[in-house]
Order: sequence, then C-alpha cells, then structure tokens
Amino acid sequence: TPDYLTYPERIHHVYSNATGANYDALSNLKLIVVLREPISRELSLCNHKIANRAGDPITFEKHADSVVREIPNPRWASTGKYVDHLKKFVSFLPRRREQLLVLSYDEMKSDPEMVQWRIHEFLGRKFVPTGSGLPKLNTLDNPNKLKEVSLLARQMLAPLFRDKNEELYEFLETYRGPWMEQRPFPRFDTRYYDLPSTT
Repeated sequence: TPDYLTYPERIHHVYSNATGANYDALSNLKLIVVLREPISRELSLCNHKIANRAGDPITFEKHADSVVREIPNPRWASTGKYVDHLKKFVSFLPRRREQLLVLSYDEMKSDPEMVQWRIHEFLGRKFVPTGSGLPKLNTLDNPNKLKEVSLLARQMLAPLFRDKNEELYEFLETYRGPWMEQRPFPRFDTRYYDLPSTT
C-alpha cells in the first residue's frame, strides 16, 4: 500500500528482527513498488476520501492545500516524493537495488501482461493474480468522483513534485535495479506540470 512506501524504517525494523540463526530475512526480502504520476495519485486518493466520506464532498483544491501545508499529517506531502523513500529503502537493503523492483503504473494499465512477466522474473516464481488479470481497486462510480485537475490545484501541486520527479528518473538510471526492470523508467505524463506563464 502507499503507506508502506513512506515508512521504510518500519520495514527495516520488522525484517531485521525476523532474522533467525539460519535465515537472513532482510537479505532475502524482495520489494515491488508501483509508481504513479504524483498528482494523479493525489486525485485518486481524494476520490477515495470522497467515496468514504459522509456529508459535503471535499474539493480537490482543498485536498491539494492540505497536502502542501502538510495538514494533518506531514507525511502527506512526502508520499509523492518517491525518490526520497526509495533512497531510504536502498540504504538498508543488503543487496541495494537488486532487491527492489520499480514498476510503472502506466505500464501496468497499458500492458498488464508485461508487468506480470516482470514480477514473475523478479520473484523467480509464477505470479498468478486471482480472477482475470491484475485486480482493479477504487473503481466505484461515485457521482461526486473528480476527473479533472483544476489549474489552481496544479499550481499548488506541480512545484511540490516537479523537481522530485526529475530526481527520481536520475536515481533510477544511476542506481539500476534488477535486469527485468523497465529502462529507462518512463517519464510521468507532464500535462499537470505545464502551467501557463504568469509574466
């Protein structure tokens, strides 16, 4: 879940303490991370909140403001800064990036069979999702579901994530992961980052 991504210290603590006399859990740990363009991820999270909220629906602008101002949780603003979390994970994994498979959300949508193949190869065993293909979550057709990101929300969120996205691409290219990982990692859609000039 997205929560695990922002708490690498917890993962490290659990697997460090799970190590026994004949088994090194941390060295054998394999992590799979699926990365989605951060503003789209925030829109999806906002829709998840709307679907589970009674009363007046929250606006995406209000959600974006809470992310930028880190209210009520400072980790909210950091979730989409993927590179910061990946660096922490790599710092404690004994085999560094070889234990961390980074996948593209866009590829998962456009070519799920390829993503399944990458997972098969990474795990060294057949990965068979239940049902037909990879499961879809958060697909409720709520009448209040938001589908567009306003200019105001883009102006709030784009500066938060733009430089971190570039840092992510550089990190993944410099510290290459397992051989089946997509290279180069596909750049996120930039439509939310192309803001009109204020001059």
